[in-house]
Amino acid sequence: LHHSDVSLDVSTTVRHHPGEAIVTALVIGVGGAALGCSALEVAVYGVLENIVQLIGHADIRLPVWLARAGRVVFVTPQFHRIHHSSNRQQTDSNYGQVFAFWDKVFGSFGGYADEARGPVEFGLRDFRDPTSQRLDQVLLLPFHIRRRD
Repeated sequence: LHHSDVSLDVSTTVRHHPGEAIVTALVIGVGGAALGCSALEVAVYGVLENIVQLIGHADIRLPVWLARAGRVVFVTPQFHRIHHSSNRQQTDSNYGQVFAFWDKVFGSFGGYADEARGPVEFGLRDFRDPTSQRLDQVLLLPFHIRRRD
């Protein structure tokens, strides 16, 4: 559902299936506890992740100096936009949620959305039509069995 958005903007940050939100909260809570993190530490990470994700999905252009400095460590819009491409190779890159360096460490870095790359088409190709973007349809999206290009 998150990747079906054909217009990447700050609202994409919260465009998740309710079931996914519940599972994610459970995994983070249980995972944090298993790693010995306090509730405060998990909460601080959650706040940081939400702030970075709101910026990473925003339809904004950071000043060049800030984008260059920030992308060394954090996920920026130019970094994350590639991950939302309808091109499978690009979608399968730039997985970072908060820290961009993980993609370089694990070899999944796919570059930046910039003038050299050209425009990025967003969304899932099979679900770009207006009917597929309706609320009732996006809530059913996780239950569709379709092969993605």
